[in-house]
Amino acid sequence: MTQNVLQREAPHLPQMAALVVLLTVAGFGVSLEAPFHWDDYDIILPTRALRSLRSVPDFFRPGYWVSTGSPRLRPYRPVRETYFTLLFNAFGESAAGWHAANLVLHAANALLLYLFIVGLLRSRRVAACAAALFAAHPMHVEAVVWVKNAGELLAFLFAMISGLLFLVCLFEWDLLPARTERSRIVLCALSAFAFVVAICAKESAVVLPAILVLGALFCPRAKRRNAAKFGGALLIFSVVVVTAYGGVQLGRFSDAGVNPAFKASAGRSVSIRFAHSVETVWRYGRLMALPLGSHAWHSPLSRPAGMNRPAMWILTVAGSLILGGALWLSGRSRGFLFGFWWTFLGLAPVANFIAYNAGRPVAEQRVYFPSAGWCLLLGMALTTSRRAGRALLLILVVIFTALSVSGSLSWNDRRQLWVRSIRYSPRVAGALCNLGNIYNDREWRRLAQQHYEAAARYDPGSSQIQNNIGAGLERAGDLDKAIRHYRRALDLKPDYAKARHNLARALIELGRLAEAKKDLDRILKRQPEYVPALLSRADILGRRDRIEEAVTDLRLALKVEPHHVDALYMLGRAYHVQHRHKEALDYYDKAIAVEPDFAPAYAGRGRCLASLGRTRAALASLKKAVQLDPDQIEARRALAQIYSLMNRHAESAAHYRACLDLAVKERMPLPERVNLLRLMARELGYAGLKKKARAAWRRLLRSAPEDPEALEALGPEPEH
Repeated sequence: MTQNVLQREAPHLPQMAALVVLLTVAGFGVSLEAPFHWDDYDIILPTRALRSLRSVPDFFRPGYWVSTGSPRLRPYRPVRETYFTLLFNAFGESAAGWHAANLVLHAANALLLYLFIVGLLRSRRVAACAAALFAAHPMHVEAVVWVKNAGELLAFLFAMISGLLFLVCLFEWDLLPARTERSRIVLCALSAFAFVVAICAKESAVVLPAILVLGALFCPRAKRRNAAKFGGALLIFSVVVVTAYGGVQLGRFSDAGVNPAFKASAGRSVSIRFAHSVETVWRYGRLMALPLGSHAWHSPLSRPAGMNRPAMWILTVAGSLILGGALWLSGRSRGFLFGFWWTFLGLAPVANFIAYNAGRPVAEQRVYFPSAGWCLLLGMALTTSRRAGRALLLILVVIFTALSVSGSLSWNDRRQLWVRSIRYSPRVAGALCNLGNIYNDREWRRLAQQHYEAAARYDPGSSQIQNNIGAGLERAGDLDKAIRHYRRALDLKPDYAKARHNLARALIELGRLAEAKKDLDRILKRQPEYVPALLSRADILGRRDRIEEAVTDLRLALKVEPHHVDALYMLGRAYHVQHRHKEALDYYDKAIAVEPDFAPAYAGRGRCLASLGRTRAALASLKKAVQLDPDQIEARRALAQIYSLMNRHAESAAHYRACLDLAVKERMPLPERVNLLRLMARELGYAGLKKKARAAWRRLLRSAPEDPEALEALGPEPEH
């Protein structure tokens, strides 16, 4: 043997690549028509930092993550954030581009899995079977189709790169062209670096070192000394990395309050934890082995009281029999041994033995990493008989692909996604709540209310459900009911920062600024660097003309998140109010540099330039704001004022008319609408458009019958 694994497989890679791409597109290609979903609207779309490549260094600072809300929703995953930033700059908010990128990642993962198994087992047939099953597996729908789960795909990608480099160092060092000790150290360092990148994409890659050390068992006897040396070094390095990463994550939880999972696990007996782990592993194992009915939200894990239930003993006995059978097969084949332990170790991060996560949903995305081991086991089994194995493989691939298409299609429509989920798991409160939100958005109020009530009935003790119901009602414009649900969420969980911030924002909308500020102060007392609360409090302080205090909050927000476009814009606006125009322009320009299509920054910049007398530059900036966002009322009002000063009264009236339409659409207070109508009528009169001006004055009198300017403009009614 004179070639390493990459050289040996080079002639076969085009065919294998074509196969995995075909299976990926066949099973998941329909997702190109899918929109963004669910957590995408919390994690991706509203996160301004993702829109600028300048934010990438910030993602690796633990301080950045303090401002991102719940650590359960946004744990420390800087590589995933970097990937999202690249996609934002490539595709913007076009969901098709994001889905296409996930398809590319999944196909690449299947191909890397093929190379890894070939390098480890020296069996092209087993590797091809495993890669084909992995590419088509229907339990990968959630990981591939749901944009925010790209972290799972990235973790697997870099884990396989790390594994391939490790195998080359371990088995085929003597086959490399340059065999100096320095080159070996570089390859090992690259393998270690890829592992760090994988774990920073998602923590599911934490089991990779254990899997690679098991792979060292396949090392030829003559090279076992090197295997022991490199395997030991890998274990030591991985312990250091995992400890450091765990410290960052625990710090992330402590910054947001104690992790309820760890708090709950602290007082649980070994019996309860073992029972919970048995149920968890059993349910995820069933998803891999019988991948039927893929849907978005499976029933949550139960809250077992220990091993005193017959069902737990049945699961334990069944699991023990499966484990015994796997070990017996492993004695006959080291490939079976490796596949079994890959599957089992891959489930370790979600086994819930350390953190008691009862009540959390079973998520299909979490089987992505362990399913590679399961597909290897299936590949080993199918290749024991050449003719029958091929037929069975073909049948399995066809079934898997059909199930993947069925699951992927449900993600193409938001309503259908949750209807399917409720059909398979009818008592999941979160799915019912999400479907209620969709009905709310479509103004199907009665259906929305029915689903909200069902969600609250099935999970009355969930603060998250109460918060989600409140958010749905707020979008529907029912702020009073939304506030009641936010308060219920806080009764259940007083330190729930997101619910308290939502409550504060609803109170601000109702003009109850003093109450809102109290809630924001409470959040910031516990989490002083929580950026959303800092921005909301700055908004309140600005409305109360306490500009210096608002500036202090905004500066702290920018210290935590230097490229937060809303904070940059708000600080520019605060300086503009203080007539510090040069500083205001500086911050408006910084906001535009972070997000070139941010219309409010162009509007603020235009108003600031107008204050400095730079009319031409002001017009250009304000026109850009209106071009980016035709509903930008502040930009239109400023344009109307500038055109009026330039005696271009018809154009001024047109912009006031647009402002008036927006004010009606947004249900602004009546005095504001009357004032806009008055300004429009004046400009129409100055432009010589007398009929239109009189019509505007008559319209104003319908809203304000005693308005003296309108009465004077129309004059006395003619006698008949």
